[in-house]
Amino acid sequence: MDHNIAEGPTLADIHAVLEAFEPLTAQSADIGEFTAPAIDGPDAGDDMWFFYADEVIDWIQALHDHHMTLDFQGDHEWELFVRHYVGDPMLLESVDLETIRKVLTDALRWEGEVPGHLMAMFDQGVIHAAMRRLRVLGEPN
Repeated sequence: MDHNIAEGPTLADIHAVLEAFEPLTAQSADIGEFTAPAIDGPDAGDDMWFFYADEVIDWIQALHDHHMTLDFQGDHEWELFVRHYVGDPMLLESVDLETIRKVLTDALRWEGEVPGHLMAMFDQGVIHAAMRRLRVLGEPN
């Protein structure tokens, strides 16, 4: 199950991602908001969307720019692996960089299919737990 893990982030990449995440560390950080579908007009009946705050968009871009995401190869093994950590974010406290990358990639991938999924990952503590672990992994030994 090779997901281009060899092309991983450097310490400089990790630090850039952590810097982009800094505005989102506060409990009161604005993640974004749902928008309801239009009742009438040309957009009537469109699905509900979640509009993310600019800081979240910047962080997502940093994840991509700094090699923190993987080429997603959806399979049952990947899904079971990630769900294990999403179900208990505290388990992320001792994982390796590959696992952090998988969890973050999965959170972003599902956003395309389930509007607000990434927000739910923030609310459930998954994103913050992953970023706390990334901070530890980015510290010099």
